[in-house]
Amino acid sequence: MIAVSVVLWVLGVVVVATGIAALFGLLAPNRFVGIRTAEALKNEDTFRLANKIAAPTTILAGVLLGAAGLTINVIGGLTGAIVAILAIITAVVVAGFGATVGSRAAKAQASVGSCGQSCGGCSLRDACESPAAGA
Repeated sequence: MIAVSVVLWVLGVVVVATGIAALFGLLAPNRFVGIRTAEALKNEDTFRLANKIAAPTTILAGVLLGAAGLTINVIGGLTGAIVAILAIITAVVVAGFGATVGSRAAKAQASVGSCGQSCGGCSLRDACESPAAGA
């Protein structure tokens, strides 16, 4: 059981570190960690946004994984294993929820507009500006 506990602790630390990196915008697009949906991978901005939004739930999932590892050793036996399994399932659900919200945010950001994402960025800027602003 110690090996399982150590694996869960290491996994928890990696997930927390990934969440912290994403929260501060330090997680660059890659093939291994972070949200890698089509919406999130559209460009670097959408990747960072998706992962920044999912960061709090990612950190919570890592803490839950670490708690699961601790539970196996502290409680022990069948009860400890059941509590650890429930913590692992909760961590997966929490991380999945954050990933879904992050992916939806990336999709929303990607669909904002393709003309520079500001009123001054395309030939349609007159449609964005009020008549009083031009006077």
